[in-house]
Amino acid sequence: MKELMYVRPSYETRGDGGVRQFADAHRGIRMAVAIAEVLELPFTLVSRARDAIERLENSGDEDHRFTPSEVAALAEIVELVARSLDSALDEDNRPRGELGTLIRQEAEKPTEGDFDRVFELGEDGRVATIYPRMPIDAVQETLPVLADFMNHAAASGLPVDVVD
Repeated sequence: MKELMYVRPSYETRGDGGVRQFADAHRGIRMAVAIAEVLELPFTLVSRARDAIERLENSGDEDHRFTPSEVAALAEIVELVARSLDSALDEDNRPRGELGTLIRQEAEKPTEGDFDRVFELGEDGRVATIYPRMPIDAVQETLPVLADFMNHAAASGLPVDVVD
């Protein structure tokens, strides 16, 4: 299977309600963890999510699947990042508050040679994400829906399959 970190696979669950799928979910999950690190969210939450992603991406198994406990960890971090990002950026995507300050600080760092950068500031003070990451508007639209998808799977005790 292709390196999961370089493609945009979807997630799928199979339960009593049938098959549910979320397109491009892995990109959203990776973005949420990157933002969580910038926002200095609790290490234990970020670490559990990062460990789940790394296990999946480094797995030699044919079937790429998050376990129910990994799904719960991912659901928790995605939901927290969605809420935190809402409080960190105003309606024009300008940083505000303590979390906004963390975004501004990260966005103002030199970009040369920093491949882990998430944010940048436009001349107008608006926050953007650095290509090839998801555009900030897409992140803000995707994370709440992805959190719902992952929370549903977690509440149902379902694993989440990664599909191309």
